Amino acid sequence: MKDLINRFLSDNLENLQRDFDKLEPKDKLYFIEKIMKYVLPQQQSYTENIDVSQLSESEIDSLLDRIMRKEGD
Repeated sequence: MKDLINRFLSDNLENLQRDFDKLEPKDKLYFIEKIMKYVLPQQQSYTENIDVSQLSESEIDSLLDRIMRKEGD
């Protein structure tokens, strides 16, 4: 299916670009969101269990900084 969609997009790039340019910004985002799953590789979920009792104080601070930056995105 991905190859078919990629081929369609490649073969119709000029028409798609012209139509895309006519879309409202919210519709452009909707379109991009819908085709991304067919064009880009899907991200895999990743979880990691950390034994906090084994971390140094600086490692805990670093981990907290990373979590706070991620929540602020």
